[in-house]
Amino acid sequence: MTARIKEYSYQIINGRQVYDDPEDRSKYLSRKEDGYRGIERHRTPHGAKTNRQLGYYWFLVVEITKELKRLGWTITLGEGDNQFERYYNKDDTHEWLKKHCAKIDDEGQYVTLSAQDKYLCSKYIDNVLWVAEHWLLMNRKKLESKRPEDKKDISFHNKRAKVSA
Repeated sequence: MTARIKEYSYQIINGRQVYDDPEDRSKYLSRKEDGYRGIERHRTPHGAKTNRQLGYYWFLVVEITKELKRLGWTITLGEGDNQFERYYNKDDTHEWLKKHCAKIDDEGQYVTLSAQDKYLCSKYIDNVLWVAEHWLLMNRKKLESKRPEDKKDISFHNKRAKVSA
């Protein structure tokens, strides 16, 4: 299941938070059980992910695909008598990374690459790097050396990204 992060925008007016859609926010919170604890994130929206981030992500996909092939990983396709195995291609690797790295919203829901902003794309790339380093034993420093400078514009750095098993 893919979900978007539930965020509510507001503006400070006379020292108070005035939400753009207070009814929807109240409705969302009313569905939570007693004892639910949430975090309200105060950040400036980062806007759309950049072409440099996307280019770097697809560079990682290509490098990880090469490593999966080197390790002999295959994917099974077809059914019954028509079943066969082949090495991972870029699309297979992208799907595999989405499954294991895209749980990046505040509620642990998947956020597709197309729905990610600059901040979430950075978190997703951090998870991809973590998987490459820890699951595939790839050289993270070598992979990070190609990372665009966009990372420095984001006040998020997760040294140990959490990924789904």
